[in-house]
Amino acid sequence: MGSKKPAQVGQRYGTAMALRVPLAGGPQDKGAPGLVRAPLVAVMAFLIIGTAACSSGGHPQAHRTTTTTSATPTTVKSVQLQWSAPQQIDTNLNGLGDVSCPTVSFCVAVGSTGPGVVSSAFIWNGTSWSATAPQLFAQDPSGYDHISCPSASFCLTGAVDGGALIWDGTSWSASSQIRWPDGNDGITNVACATASFCVAGDEDGDIRVWNGTSWSIDHQVVPGTTSGGAHAVSCPSASFCVAVNVLGNAIVWNGSSLSAPDDIDGRNDLSAVSCPSVSFCMALDDNDDWVVWNGTSWSVPQPIGTLSPGPDPGFINWVSCPTASFCVAVTSDGNAIVWNGTSWSAPQSIDPNLVNARGPAATSGNGHLFLGMKSVSCPTVSFCVAVGSDGSVVIGRQAG
Repeated sequence: MGSKKPAQVGQRYGTAMALRVPLAGGPQDKGAPGLVRAPLVAVMAFLIIGTAACSSGGHPQAHRTTTTTSATPTTVKSVQLQWSAPQQIDTNLNGLGDVSCPTVSFCVAVGSTGPGVVSSAFIWNGTSWSATAPQLFAQDPSGYDHISCPSASFCLTGAVDGGALIWDGTSWSASSQIRWPDGNDGITNVACATASFCVAGDEDGDIRVWNGTSWSIDHQVVPGTTSGGAHAVSCPSASFCVAVNVLGNAIVWNGSSLSAPDDIDGRNDLSAVSCPSVSFCMALDDNDDWVVWNGTSWSVPQPIGTLSPGPDPGFINWVSCPTASFCVAVTSDGNAIVWNGTSWSAPQSIDPNLVNARGPAATSGNGHLFLGMKSVSCPTVSFCVAVGSDGSVVIGRQAG
């Protein structure tokens, strides 16, 4: 359901994230809602409800190559989540950077203490969190801050400098190195649809594909140029992925190659994307706007409308959508907002410890997100997990 750059990418909302959606949830990003059997009748109802559209509107966008289109699903009753108190499971310096939940009974959260120090991995078994094999995570000095799990028997975690480890359901083992043309390009995201298909993007716009055995040569968004990177990527299947970047572009993987960059947001910085299916993607930008893919084309950007920039804004860092009628996005200052198929809710504080992770206080010297709420993964509409730089996890469950 996963955008994070080498320093845990994140972009501020209201002005100008995470590598941290998730091509992020279903097999598409951090988890695999598309593979999960809904445990509740209520969840099935959400999945059955169609995505009938209403017309979208917004301001004209320069260089748009898509047409204005209906993209908003039919309004449904909003799912209300009750969030647990933050539970600190990682006491390392930089806390947790990413989380992926393919089911409500299996999640993996990863983080690192910083360059040259050991990374951490924690597994959720449906009841509690436990640490796993920390010695393997000492292999890469740049730190493992990105994770994607299409199932409980396969996860891939990526390090900033291109290292990768694989979880086989029992233990961690090293995979082949994710190689980059330029050693200074950092991994911004990993997304796995299955155990035999993952993609990894970098800051320079290169995307590599894992086939279950090895990594492909890089697929460049615009060969020979700096194309705005591939900040967030989401893959609901091996034949469909969407990546978004700082230039407002969306790039589509069709199973064998990448499309040309499509300016869907007037060159605003797109910081997160999540695609639960080939017929729906939600992308968020640094201008407090959302853009939806309906299976054919992108809607015109529309304002989220519930976030207040203020003098020192927070950052929208990640979004996770298990269905077209339900998404959760997290902001650096410990808030969550919920999409109900038509509009976004007001922010709800889910980790008060991060309230000051705003503006310059939340960023490193290069402008990347350094502190705050980093990632969220929702395998179903009734269960979400968010993680932050304070090493805490927060679990949201459907109210009632």
